[in-house]
Amino acid sequence: MSAWQLCFRIPAALRERAEAVLEEQLLPVPEPPVVASIACDGDRQWEIAVTFTKRPPAALLTSLQGALDYLLEEKAAEVALQPLPDRDWVSESQKLLAPVRAGRFFVHGAHDRHRRPHAGIALEIEAGQAFGTGQHATTRGCLLLLDQLLKRRPLPRRILDLGCGSGILALAAARATGRAVLASDIDPVAVRV
Repeated sequence: MSAWQLCFRIPAALRERAEAVLEEQLLPVPEPPVVASIACDGDRQWEIAVTFTKRPPAALLTSLQGALDYLLEEKAAEVALQPLPDRDWVSESQKLLAPVRAGRFFVHGAHDRHRRPHAGIALEIEAGQAFGTGQHATTRGCLLLLDQLLKRRPLPRRILDLGCGSGILALAAARATGRAVLASDIDPVAVRV
C-alpha cells in the first residue's frame, strides 16, 4: 500500500492562512494526513505537502482545490496527487550509519564492506527493522563486554542470546568462539532476520 501526497506552492504571506484552510478541510478525514510546509524560492514562497496514508477521495481534492482558489483569489496551481513509493524508511536511514568498532568486532552494513579491517571479526548486519546494528550504546556495550568475557578461559560451553533482535550478539559469540549459539526473540521481524 502506497501513501499519497499532494504538493502546491503559495506566496509566503498566505502560508498561515493556507495551513488554516487545510486544517479545516482535512478535519473530517478519518485518518488525518501529515502536513509539512517548506520555505522555498528565497522564502518568497512556501511549498506545502500533504501526505495521506490512503488515496483521498476525489471530492476532498475538489474541495481543497476550491478552497485554495478562494484563498488566492485566483485559480491556484492544480492540486496534483502523486503516489509515494513504498519504502522501508528504517533501512534507508540506516544505510547512512557508519560502521561500529567494539573491541575485536567491526559491525557494518553491505555498503561499508570495503571498510572491513584485516584484523578482528567483521559482522555484516543489513540495516532493517530488527533491533541491533551496533549503533545503540547498549548493543555496543554488550559487544565490548563479550569481547572482554571471551578473553577468559575456559570459554563458555553454552551461549544464549535471549531477545536477540538482529542476532548481532549471537553472531559475534559464534564467530569468536566457533561454538553453536542459541538466539531467540518474540519479535516476528527479528525472527525473519
